[in-house]
Amino acid sequence: MKNLFLHLRLNMSLVLAPIFLWGFMLSQGDFSWNFLIAFISFHIFLYGGSNAYNSYYDKDEGPIGGLKNPPKVTDSLLYFSLICKFIGLVLAYCINFKFFIVYIVFFVLSIVYSYKSTRWKSNTFLSILTVGLGQGGLAFAAGWFSVNENINDYILFFLGMFTTVFMSLGVYPLTQLYQIEEDKKRNDITFAVYWGIKKSFMFSILCILISAISMLSVIYIRKSYIDFAIIFVFYIIFIIQLYVWSKKYNEKDIMINYDKIMKLNYTNGLGFSAYIFLHLFNIL
Repeated sequence: MKNLFLHLRLNMSLVLAPIFLWGFMLSQGDFSWNFLIAFISFHIFLYGGSNAYNSYYDKDEGPIGGLKNPPKVTDSLLYFSLICKFIGLVLAYCINFKFFIVYIVFFVLSIVYSYKSTRWKSNTFLSILTVGLGQGGLAFAAGWFSVNENINDYILFFLGMFTTVFMSLGVYPLTQLYQIEEDKKRNDITFAVYWGIKKSFMFSILCILISAISMLSVIYIRKSYIDFAIIFVFYIIFIIQLYVWSKKYNEKDIMINYDKIMKLNYTNGLGFSAYIFLHLFNIL
């Protein structure tokens, strides 16, 4: 049972939490039971179930996102992952119609991404499109709709979503770099496998730059000029980190590369979350 829960990789759900929280913050919603239930349904049951479902079909032996030494996969993991997703689906139904639809779309994408007969993960462009629109766009929309079914400001909504789509697109290829050999064995032509290490870094830096421009535009519209300076510095540091890493990257150092991307994910995820919570509690 412990191994089943390990495959949920809930630590990665915390890394992705800022995307949901960013949508919640821009919707100008208030903390409520609806928000808490929506957050749990998405981050524990949907993300967790999707991670476990993906692990069942990948059967990785090397490090994967959130697990340096993944436990052996058993048939029970498949049923466990689906039970988690359906529990989340019931909770999502209790929130509102739009949140429920977002949950269902993400649910379906997570299936076609991993399932052996569809296996979008093995397609270079379908995989990155799924992650960008799913983890980036749908997670943002879920955060917004968790407390507000209406889109009162379409410019703010779509700029905010644009920010998280490109943030996800920027990080995703980096999580594939240490898995290139395992992906090749499964004939999964991921972005990193198809384009190689150098172009993956270039793509990531470009996407993070676009995300930065989008997020700074949101902050400018909201006339949060101190925030503008904070986020500007944050993105500059992030892009410099990626550039320096790209120059020193050694594909043979699998564990070192794994630790590096996990450190970047945790640091930036916690930093972004802290920024959002400071706003939500009117400290910034």
